[in-house]
Amino acid sequence: MTWTSARDCRSILIPFLAEQPGRVFTAAELAAELATELEGSGLQLTRRPDRMVFDAMRKAERSGWVVRVGRGRYRFGTVPPTTLRRIRRWRDALDAGLDGYQRAAYSNWRPVSGFVPPRR
Repeated sequence: MTWTSARDCRSILIPFLAEQPGRVFTAAELAAELATELEGSGLQLTRRPDRMVFDAMRKAERSGWVVRVGRGRYRFGTVPPTTLRRIRRWRDALDAGLDGYQRAAYSNWRPVSGFVPPRR
């Protein structure tokens, strides 16, 4: 059993928000999405899902990836393509069941000689 960090939560929620850029989501909707995504992966949250959403969104808000519209309401901001690609790679490593050190090595991997791994 692996505990989930705020970075793991961001790697799930940022691509979810990026799929629907104009929509405003409540924290409850994001917490439900987070719980649904983690349900079958064998990961456990360290705290309540809504608290994990707030912690994950705090850094994303400072970075401009997420815009806080109101109390507990978020929408997608702007994420550079390279950062979004790195976030998606972290999520792929999370889905593959890699532990923290392996996820870090996988997400920092750089393609060599033009080879690009398949996207999700």
